Amino acid sequence: MANRHFLEDPSTGRIRFTPCGIKELGPKFAKVGVDIRALKTKHQARLAAEQYSDYVLRDLALNSANPEIDAIFGDLPAYADGLALKRGT
Repeated sequence: MANRHFLEDPSTGRIRFTPCGIKELGPKFAKVGVDIRALKTKHQARLAAEQYSDYVLRDLALNSANPEIDAIFGDLPAYADGLALKRGT
């Protein structure tokens, strides 16, 4: 199966991001302080993706105006800080 975001060297397992991957993922990873060009393994790329996912969820917890979303995040301790900031508590 082809991957449009990165190429992997099967002999070493090292990866290199394609122009498409750099364009689509580079700015996202940069928001969490990760330089996409420094990622050399799938494991590193997964960790960067996890960091970005956490960033997006924290941003949603902090900036949502939807009480139903707040109720969901209120049950997740990892995002309670964003809700507390929003509520000014």
